[in-house]
Amino acid sequence: MDIKDLAIFKTVASFGNITKAAEHLNYAQSNVTARINQLEQELAVDLFIRNSRGVVLTNSGEIFLDYANKIIGLQDEVVSVLHDGTRGKLKIGLIVEVAAVRLPYIMCGFKEACPNVELVTYIESTAALLGKILNYELDGIFVDGPIKNEELVQEICIDDELVLITGQQLSDSQNLELICKNDLIVASQNCIYKRKFEQWVQSENVQLPRSIQVGTWDGIFTSVELGLGFSITIRSLAEKYSKSNSFFIYELPKAYNQNPLVFLRRKDRIMTRTFQTFLDLSSQKTIANSGNRNL
Repeated sequence: MDIKDLAIFKTVASFGNITKAAEHLNYAQSNVTARINQLEQELAVDLFIRNSRGVVLTNSGEIFLDYANKIIGLQDEVVSVLHDGTRGKLKIGLIVEVAAVRLPYIMCGFKEACPNVELVTYIESTAALLGKILNYELDGIFVDGPIKNEELVQEICIDDELVLITGQQLSDSQNLELICKNDLIVASQNCIYKRKFEQWVQSENVQLPRSIQVGTWDGIFTSVELGLGFSITIRSLAEKYSKSNSFFIYELPKAYNQNPLVFLRRKDRIMTRTFQTFLDLSSQKTIANSGNRNL
C-alpha cells in the first residue's frame, strides 16, 4: 500500500464509479480496478459493494476513507512543515460570498509572500466545507458563522451585516407586508440569509414571500436589477456588485442583520509560517475591504 493507492481509493469513493474515477485520474480503468482489488487483499476486507450502477462504500470502506483522508492530509502538511511552510500546498475552502469579495486580494498578497507554495481553493457551501475540514481534506475554511466544534479553532471573525436589495426604491424599507408581495430571489432554498430574513417575517406575523432559486449571485443581482424580486445578502457583496448593477441597498433590523464570517482550522493542524502568512493577509484584507472588526 502506498499513498497513490489511497488517492485512487479516495477518488473512487468520491465518484462512486470506477470508470468515472479512472477518467478523472487519467488512468486505465483496468489499472484502477487492479489497485482497488490489491488494496482490499492487503487489508483483508471489502472496501466497496459493487453493483450495476457503480460502487458503494462498505462499513469498512467508510472507516478506511477517514484514515485515508487523514494520511493524505498529513502528507501535504509534512512537506510544508519540513520546509518551514515555504513549500507544498495550502488548501483553503471558502463560501462564494467570501471568494467574490476578498479572495483575489488575499491571493495576490500570498503569491508575493509565498511564491513556492501552491494555494488551492475550494468554493462550496458552509456545510460541505465543514465536512471536508473535519475529514482532513482542507487546512482551513472561510464560512458563515458562528460555528462551534471541538475539533476546530476560530482564527478570524468578520462582522459583516445582512442587507436587503431591491430594483426599485422603497418608501419604507421596514414595511414587510409591502416587501413580501414580491418574490425573494435566493441562491438556494436552504440559504442562511433566506432563513434569517424569514425569522424577521415570522416575528411580524407576515406571510412569507415566494422564493425563487437562481443559483448564482450574478443571476440574483441581475434578477433584482430587472425587477423580478428582492434578495438578502451581505453588505460587502452588495456594495461590490452595486458598481456594475443598478439596485438599492437597505438595512435590516439589528436583531436580524448579524452574519459573522469566520475562518476555522483544525486544532491539530500545525501552524506553519505559510499558514500564519495566509491568516495575516486575510486579517489585513478583511480590514481594508470591509472596514469591519477583526476579532
